[in-house]
Amino acid sequence: MSTRSFVVTDKHPSTHEFKRLAGAYIHWDGYPEGVGVKLATHYTDNDKINRLVELRDVSSLRAEVAPPKGATHTVEKPLEGITVAYGRDDLRVKTEPYLLTDEAAAIKHAGSMWCEYLYVRDESKTSGWRCIDLATDSEVELPLT
Repeated sequence: MSTRSFVVTDKHPSTHEFKRLAGAYIHWDGYPEGVGVKLATHYTDNDKINRLVELRDVSSLRAEVAPPKGATHTVEKPLEGITVAYGRDDLRVKTEPYLLTDEAAAIKHAGSMWCEYLYVRDESKTSGWRCIDLATDSEVELPLT
């Protein structure tokens, strides 16, 4: 079974404007020990986070956002350690950007997608991320490994 999550950053990847949230849906392993640890460990650079958000709909989050140039990477045959994204790696799927006005809108949107966790970029946190358990509407500390 999947544990769905939604990731948002306050810096729009195309316009680089602050105060507007851009997000990405992640289908598998959305719990803090899965996506949470990967975000805290591998997604600390804002450029890399923006590249993740630009993918919009992700099957599996991995350490790297994109495959090496010229490499074949698909949903059916993913490369080790490379994030699998529906629109990029399965051309049958069309994705639309998730642009949200504020955190409340992100919580509502993530809930409408049956997500269990919302990850909000927060550089004041040791992990660089806040994790909200949408079932309890409470913040969860991310395990740092």
